[in-house]
Amino acid sequence: FQHMPHGLPILPTTVVGSYAHPSWFYAAKELMEAGRFGPVDIDETSRAQQVRDGAFTTIDEVPPLAMTVTMSAILASRAISIVVPGANKADAVARTLDGPIETACPASALRRHPDAVLFADEAAMSRAAR
Repeated sequence: FQHMPHGLPILPTTVVGSYAHPSWFYAAKELMEAGRFGPVDIDETSRAQQVRDGAFTTIDEVPPLAMTVTMSAILASRAISIVVPGANKADAVARTLDGPIETACPASALRRHPDAVLFADEAAMSRAAR
């Protein structure tokens, strides 16, 4: 993060995962949580995704915990860049852009931000209506 004089961070880049979570956001209970940072357990499905995506060779190498940034912190950022590569993210991108803004798709809340920019390749955009 870079901090601006007024205290709000600029979040240079986040990513949207296969389950439509920005960064390590999945199974969010609320779109607007209190606080800014914290640990999160990485479930087996998300750990397996890390192996499929090539970040790790085996599931045993994937850490069981990660640090996350809360949606309230992301949405409080002055500007947000979202990077989404690959066909395996097409459903998540479609839900993020075209579905309702809801906790089942935390990344959908990024549509509320006045200066959020999505960078996605054709494969990731293949199922989006926009």
